[in-house]
Amino acid sequence: MRERKEYKPPAASPALQQDRGAFVTINKNGDLRGCIGYIAPLEPLIDTVARRSGVCGVTDPRFPPVTAAELGELQYEVSVLSPLRRVLDVKT
Repeated sequence: MRERKEYKPPAASPALQQDRGAFVTINKNGDLRGCIGYIAPLEPLIDTVARRSGVCGVTDPRFPPVTAAELGELQYEVSVLSPLRRVLDVKT
């Protein structure tokens, strides 16, 4: 984000082209530092991860923006959600 350019991922496998919900999480020394994503499958997984990765450290309102000095201390995690399915009974 230092250059303020959106990352354009290369061509991806069919699995990464599926519309999926996903979250990008940043941790610092085991503590949450930012988490942004979508529950609903709004766009292909590769685009969700690229876009949310680019803003996770600067737009999560719970935290101040990540600084360049912190970059070496951060751990990144991507959580991909399975396709949504209707639940008719919470016991199953």
